[in-house]
Amino acid sequence: MLPGNMKMPRFRVGTSEIKFLKGPDSIPNQTGGVRDAIGIRLLTVNLPDSPELGARLEAYRNDALSYMKMGGSRRLTFVEDPDGNAIELILLPADSPAEKFDQLQIGLTVADIDASRAFYGDFLKLEDLGAVDVAMLGGKKYSYRHGTTVVKFWSFGGDLPVYSGRWQDAVGIRYIQYIVRDLDAVDAHARAEGANIHTPIFNLGKMARIMFIADPDGIINEFVGLPKQ
Repeated sequence: MLPGNMKMPRFRVGTSEIKFLKGPDSIPNQTGGVRDAIGIRLLTVNLPDSPELGARLEAYRNDALSYMKMGGSRRLTFVEDPDGNAIELILLPADSPAEKFDQLQIGLTVADIDASRAFYGDFLKLEDLGAVDVAMLGGKKYSYRHGTTVVKFWSFGGDLPVYSGRWQDAVGIRYIQYIVRDLDAVDAHARAEGANIHTPIFNLGKMARIMFIADPDGIINEFVGLPKQ
């Protein structure tokens, strides 16, 4: 339970979490696919492939799924959640090592590849996994890793609408969250590097201290630290 009696359902994906908040009824819907807008456009999870999973997915969609073959025995499919957020499912053999199912990937459509590489690589110091050509994107995908979470992005130019900002502003996937040991060090680093501090450090009741830093497209990166004693 959050301050103000707000509830936040949470679901674990490996060592990461997907969190939900109910926004005001009047906010617009900014969901959709990767080509629809600049912003957080996609979540990717690895799941064990099985007939039971396929049946559940098709029952949810009330329609047959189409699959794309990947390397080895892997398959790929896409679904939408009830709000229209795009979810990419990578289906692995059920006997794959357990760590294969720990990974969560967050897909961004960005306006400027170089600016995003500078933010996630040079400023946040995430591990650069390099670039790969992806046929369905018609270009390169860039990936940066933090633990078992990967932030990946691509660009279709800067002319798309920008769907980013606070969770209260629109329905969609809005934040990337990091749990940090020293929030004051993050704040000092952001100020020294001239980062876009969307919201300075504030207290979330007695639970945590939080600050928001916006990436070059206004995507909010949330940093959470322990409250001061």
